[in-house]
Amino acid sequence: MFQAMFSGDFREGSAKVIVFPGIRADTFHILLSFIYTDELSPGIFLNPNKCIDILELSNRLCLQRLTNLIEKRLEDQLLCYEGSELIPLCLKLLEPTKVRSETTWTG
Repeated sequence: MFQAMFSGDFREGSAKVIVFPGIRADTFHILLSFIYTDELSPGIFLNPNKCIDILELSNRLCLQRLTNLIEKRLEDQLLCYEGSELIPLCLKLLEPTKVRSETTWTG
């Protein structure tokens, strides 16, 4: 994806500044860390309430490995929650998928 963005006919290929609208600094920091290391830093705790941003960004940029690493980290972290806390967190994680599928379904 990045190679196509910067070497093809995309406007990013000639831009001096690339804008990621709506992306918070902490989300961008996780992205940069991944780009440079090809890992999800062990010190990064992904708050299940706030991880949607980095998942959306990794999907937007077609970074499947980053998406997989985030999902695995979340899975490991969610095992620490009690049942009464876990259900609302899981529903919150699924909510953007529900909204997206409802707006894009044409059947």
